[in-house]
Amino acid sequence: MKLVTLKKEYDLLLKDTITEYLNPNFVYLPIKEETKLKIDPKGYVHRGEELYDLQYSPISGKILGIRECYSTFGFSKFLVVGNDFKEKTVNRLGVRKNLSKISKVELFELLKIYDEKMYNDFNMSFKKIMISGIEEQPYVGNFMYINVNYTKEILDMIDSLGDIFDINDINFLIKDTDYNSINSINDMIGMYNNVNVKFLPNKYLISHKDILSKFLNINEEFLYLNVEQIYDLYQYLKRRKPKEEKFITITGNAINNPQVIKCKVGVVLSDVINDLIELNTDQFVVVENSLLTNKELDYKRYIITNDLRAIYIMKKEKIKEEECIRCGKCDEICPMKIKVSSLVNNRKCSKDLCIHCGLCSYICPSYIKINRYLDGDSNE
Repeated sequence: MKLVTLKKEYDLLLKDTITEYLNPNFVYLPIKEETKLKIDPKGYVHRGEELYDLQYSPISGKILGIRECYSTFGFSKFLVVGNDFKEKTVNRLGVRKNLSKISKVELFELLKIYDEKMYNDFNMSFKKIMISGIEEQPYVGNFMYINVNYTKEILDMIDSLGDIFDINDINFLIKDTDYNSINSINDMIGMYNNVNVKFLPNKYLISHKDILSKFLNINEEFLYLNVEQIYDLYQYLKRRKPKEEKFITITGNAINNPQVIKCKVGVVLSDVINDLIELNTDQFVVVENSLLTNKELDYKRYIITNDLRAIYIMKKEKIKEEECIRCGKCDEICPMKIKVSSLVNNRKCSKDLCIHCGLCSYICPSYIKINRYLDGDSNE
């Protein structure tokens, strides 16, 4: 499979350490109409208390009501909790000193009440474990900072999964140009005989599971997790700490201080930007998760949820979209071999195969935002 190296548009110079933003005034937690609360809707909640199925409060304080806001899954309702900054927590039972002593049955029981998706990932037949320390998108530094700052925790958890499932074929995937991660891991990897570090080239999408399988010629089922999932799993199994924090990268050519931030799940993005980010222009756009798909957002009413990985704050540019010249570059670069040009010109193509990587728009000499057709908005 042919993969591409993206042109470097600007330097991503991050701070040496992770910036913490762990004491917000409020958090907003996604809630659906049919959600049944497990707490008093006007009452007090403790940090780590389950509010409804698999949703835990990342702070202690009073429930203030419901408000509609934006997030990675669109415009929806959120439960608002006001922070009292007392950090009152629920009692957590079952803290483990040795992760490898957890049985497979116990692990599945814990995953049922922790993360439904991860439970389903584990609940299959596999003889190989692949852990990705490689970001899928350019200019994102979350995984590198986790690799460097939590090396022992990551390796402990990976090694313990091998013991729990009795698997020796464990690969820790690192980009061969990520020297910070390489140095940190090399300092400790000698203590973990079951973990093999595999270096992969600096190619876009190489950490996407389907593409990785083809690149490495893997024809069997394997467990595939990234280092943030491993870090969260370590925190839960070791300390019974539900996911209440996440890592995001805020970067772009419209700011002077790009950085990786560790923040509470549910914080308001505008608060983070106002408190931590130094803008170099007042003419900018804010993009979520991928520069290539270029999905702009209203950051003033935007909530940081688990699905958010990166925020790009970019200078506004006036780029005129031209007519398609039928060059075929979008068809050639598509990793899923979709006939993208047919969609642009005839509104017909196998959209179900699209992985929303944005390469078609990235390569287009006519600056057509092809991804809008693939997302279903062909009338713009």
